[in-house]
Order: sequence, then C-alpha cells, then structure tokens
Amino acid sequence: MLPTASREQGLFLGSELFFVGESLYRDGCFADPFGYESGATGWVAPLIPTVLMFLLWITGGSIESVAIIVLILHTVMLASMTSRVIQESRQWGSAVWGGIAVSLVFCSDFEYLFLVTHDCVSLAFFLFLACYPRAGYHRAKIFSSPAFVGLSGGLLILASPVIGFCWFACRSLNVWRKTEANPSSCRPKQRFQAKADLRGGLIGCVVASMVVVPWCFRNQYVLGLVAPVKTNAMFELYQSMYHTNDGIPDASTFLLHPAIEDSYLADEYRRVGEAKFLQTCSEKVIGRLRERPDWYLNQVGHRLLYSLLRIRSHSSWNALGIVNAFVYAMPFVISIGTLFIGYRFRIAWLSASVFVIIVFLVPYWLISFYSRYAAILFVPRCLLTSWLLSALFGKLNIPQRLRL
Repeated sequence: MLPTASREQGLFLGSELFFVGESLYRDGCFADPFGYESGATGWVAPLIPTVLMFLLWITGGSIESVAIIVLILHTVMLASMTSRVIQESRQWGSAVWGGIAVSLVFCSDFEYLFLVTHDCVSLAFFLFLACYPRAGYHRAKIFSSPAFVGLSGGLLILASPVIGFCWFACRSLNVWRKTEANPSSCRPKQRFQAKADLRGGLIGCVVASMVVVPWCFRNQYVLGLVAPVKTNAMFELYQSMYHTNDGIPDASTFLLHPAIEDSYLADEYRRVGEAKFLQTCSEKVIGRLRERPDWYLNQVGHRLLYSLLRIRSHSSWNALGIVNAFVYAMPFVISIGTLFIGYRFRIAWLSASVFVIIVFLVPYWLISFYSRYAAILFVPRCLLTSWLLSALFGKLNIPQRLRL
C-alpha cells in the first residue's frame, strides 16, 4: 500500500531527497531538505533529487503518480538484482538456494526495501552496477570505453559519495589486477595491454572528476563549504558523538534531528543556515575528539560490531529478533571467514562481495551507521548467503572459470 500522508510520502520517496526534489520542481532551487523553508543546501547528493524533480515535472506535480513510478522502478531494480543472484547461484550450486537466499535477505530488510525506502533500493542497484563483474551494462563496446566508465562513475558519485568510493575502489583493484597479470617481463603485446588498462583507468578517473567538480564548486560558491558532494557528514558524526552512547543513531536519536520541525536543532538550522550550523557541529566534533579520542574509537568499535552482526550493547532479544539477526549476520560472518579460509572462496562474485562489503562499510564505521544502510548491500548479502546455503545443504560445484 502506498503512503498517503505528506511525511510518509517523503519517507517513501527519499525523505530529504524528495523534499529537495520538490523544491527543485517548485522553485528551481536545490534547497529545503527537511520540508520546511531553510534555504540552499548541499545536505544530499544531487542525482536522485534531480530525478525526482523530473518525475514531478512529467506527472504535473502529482506525488501519488511519482510514488507509483518509484515503486515500479524499485520493483524492476530488485527483480534485476534477484535474477542476477539466482543466475550466479546456479553456477556454483543451485538456483533454489539463490532464491531462498534472496527471500531471506528480502524479508530481513523488507521495511527498507518497500516501506521506508529512502534511497536504499536505488543505491543497492547502483552498487550492483558499479562493483560487480559481468553485471551486463559494459558488454557493448561503447559501454566499456574509459569515457563511458568515467561518466557513469561520476554519476554514481553524484548519487552517493560512498557508492562512488566503492566504484573507484573496484575500478582501481581491477586495473591493478590486470597490470599485475601482465608484468613488464612479459611479451610486448602483454605489456602494451597492461599500459592500455592503466591508461583507461586514469582516463575514467579524469572524466569522473570532470562530472563531479562543478557540483563541488557549486557547494563552495553557494554555501561556502568545501564538500566533495554532500555537506552532512560532520553533522552525522556530531549526532553520533553527542546524541548516542554507542555511536549508533536510532528512533530516539532522530527526534533531535533537524528533519523534526519542532526540534531545537531544526530551530538552529533555520536560524543560522546550513553553513553556520555545520560549522558549529564541526567545532563540537573537533573539541570532543581532542578531549576524548577513546570515546570516538569506542563508538567506531560499536558501529563495526552492529553493522556486521546487528548486536548492540543494550540489545533486547525475542524469537523474531534472533532469527532476523541470524539472517542478517550470515553474509558478514562469511566475509570475515574468507580472510582465513582457502581456495573455495576464491570465486569472482564472492570475492567481489567481500571486497564491496568492507569498502562500503568503512566510511560508516568512521562516521555513522544507520540500520537501513545494510539494505544497500542487497546483492553481496544475497550472494554470500546463497553460497553458505549451498555449502551447508547442497553440493558446491565451482567451475574453474569462476575461480580467481
């Protein structure tokens, strides 16, 4: 059932993303990220609000129509990712285990995939395209060109800096592997290919930078803030350090968020503007880090444990919570296990899953981690869960071509 209330529609369509998209459609300004008048913003990455603005334009401003379109797009994205997971599961085990794995992960994250979606489904799909070999979009020659790869990478950065970071890490690893496979002692043809791979990677990075730099200049010119894509990182760190004990925001923490119109932080945000507000947050964060660096490191440890196992120091457990935590933890436990266990894990898609999970989570360990972020790891979690089910209850069949 689609949400009806304005605030519910905002949550379904991306919360701050939706409100900025609505501001773009209504006033042509990238502003008002919390649904009330607050001025220019860089709080969110620009790509998804721009898409929502376009959808509002083609539907004549009908939020209900946009919600239906977004629901259809999310369904198509999830179907595409599910199809690929099942296809890959068939390579080493059985499609049945792939389907069961998808069902388990889907049920575990149903709230964030279909109810309070924010940007989880879109970013999960972008992560799928950015980081996995043979995801399909690069098979045509034009799509594998360095210029197109760089353009797509720049757009991914404008969708989410963390997804962009994952894209850059995966591209760098891919180039490194190719150059390592063609050392300078090899034949001239192989050396030429290694140089071409390195050159293509550099061109891709340059093109991606050209896509992102104008937005960085915009943030500097309009807000006076040096922010690569989004400006809210320092607030997230401030919130984790000052409004939580373990560094993990929850529903009670959100009551103090500027998105809550009658909160004291919302009053301050409106009164001083985003730039001054974030500067104040930055000063408080630096002060706390100087006074209690151990406090910050302790919170990083709590975020790491919670992001991998969904365990908090004050967790209360019931039967459903235990099952959900077990399903959630399975792929992350496998990721840890791959650091110590041998050749059976050396499969391209599984290795990519482990790498993507680690790279994706590192920024959130350092700054702030919401439970919804795990839904963005839909594909790697499904793949690793499928592998575990095949290993425990089926028969693994790993063709040589799938091994690294």
